[in-house]
Amino acid sequence: MHRRIGKLSYFLVPVLIMTIALLIAEQVQRQLETSKQDAAFTAMVGLLDILSFSIFYSIAMVNKKNIRWHVGFLLAATLVILNPGLSRLLNQLQPGLGLIVAVLLPFVKSISIIILEKLKYKRAILHSPYFLFLCIWSLEILLLMNISTKVFWINMVADLFSSK
Repeated sequence: MHRRIGKLSYFLVPVLIMTIALLIAEQVQRQLETSKQDAAFTAMVGLLDILSFSIFYSIAMVNKKNIRWHVGFLLAATLVILNPGLSRLLNQLQPGLGLIVAVLLPFVKSISIIILEKLKYKRAILHSPYFLFLCIWSLEILLLMNISTKVFWINMVADLFSSK
């Protein structure tokens, strides 16, 4: 059953990625009417989510015979997909809370598992899939903070997504 679902995912994941891209494009076009900065931020979040999900899923599939890495990167891919919905839900409870949780949840999850693996199983941190996930997630957050506010990015998003 697991293998069948895995094989089905080779079809479902590209469909999911295309759906995410279409939803992001639509949201960016709507936001351009009110704020170029918000649209640029949304576009960067979407681009980074698509890239990180694709990378995490690919690493998981390449390592399908290594259960630790397979599970680790499927968890990472799941966190990327979970974040937007969780963020929207939490923003309904407290505006701004969604973004904070979306950024911090992957850090908390990966660091918790790294600590557990180190204390319980005496595993090397640098050989952990969760450490690699933590590094990639940190890079993603740095890119989000640095590129999404740059004038060249804002103008590029406005040019690409503006209705003509």
